[in-house]
Amino acid sequence: MQIQVNCPVDGVVVNELKVRLIAFFVFLIVLVDLIQPNIFLSLFLVLDFYCRAFLDGKLSVLSKMASQFEQYKWIGTKQVDRAPKRFAAMIGFMMSLFLSISVFLNFTILIDLIAYTFISFAFLEFAFGFCAGCFAYHFLQKIKSNHAKY
Repeated sequence: MQIQVNCPVDGVVVNELKVRLIAFFVFLIVLVDLIQPNIFLSLFLVLDFYCRAFLDGKLSVLSKMASQFEQYKWIGTKQVDRAPKRFAAMIGFMMSLFLSISVFLNFTILIDLIAYTFISFAFLEFAFGFCAGCFAYHFLQKIKSNHAKY
């Protein structure tokens, strides 16, 4: 049985391998933040995800780092539509915002919950190219269509 996923599409392409490298960076940062919670790391993620979700990545430090690898051909190229990755970045923005608030307030259980979820999503993206944002989008669309029936 194959699961059909309807992702947002905007016609702009990005290099999926670059996005996966960014996910690896996020994985490492959140792992460090999980081991030793640090408000500056958490806020860095908030700003970087904001740049990638709402500013087309122009000011994203992680995107610029990944571009250096891309520039020197250390990673390949696999073009995919940008919209699902951008939607996932919006989710990452919200998660990193909640993580920052949890770190600031020292809510250790919430820090662990958010960080483990974050690490799982980032790992699935960089290791397998599985975009949790696509599935979240599909789930939200399904709820929306079911709600519209009533």
